[in-house]
Amino acid sequence: RAEIAEGAIEGSGEVDLEAFVPQKMRFGVDLRGLKLRVPKEVSTKATGRVTLEGDLKGLLLGGDVVLEEVRYSENLDFNKVLANLRKKKVKLTSFDKEKEFLKFDLGVKADSNIVVKNNLVDTELKADIRITGSTQRIGIIGTASTLRGKARILSHDYDVKRAQVQFRDRYRIAYSLDVQADTTCH
Repeated sequence: RAEIAEGAIEGSGEVDLEAFVPQKMRFGVDLRGLKLRVPKEVSTKATGRVTLEGDLKGLLLGGDVVLEEVRYSENLDFNKVLANLRKKKVKLTSFDKEKEFLKFDLGVKADSNIVVKNNLVDTELKADIRITGSTQRIGIIGTASTLRGKARILSHDYDVKRAQVQFRDRYRIAYSLDVQADTTCH
């Protein structure tokens, strides 16, 4: 047990040995109110349990994490954001099963309190997603959606009525975005 990052973590684990060679392993870490900055622009407070189990041929990183608080406030350039959305997607041409040593099944949930407030948006979101796939083919399934929102794009103010990002692929990060917003024209 340790007090760290304004929160607490407590872990345990075991390794099954055969002739002093690891056969199976199981590790778990409980997080309580852990404050992180990953990436550095995003401040996060998280609680939950993360596990790592398997053998030397393959491990599974799993568990469930609740995001109690997420804050992002870095200003953005709308034209750069739009250009990034329009970029061609990278096509993976090969998949090496031998390099797929770690698989993912990690739930991430926030009933509210994901707040993005910068020069473009002022919104609060909720999310219920699972990080899936593997080190070779990471994916996300689930949904993130707005609870409330306002946006300012190209000198126009919008009231965001609904915005939802739907992730549907276990082996890649592919999403659909559905937004409904109102503005008044003068």
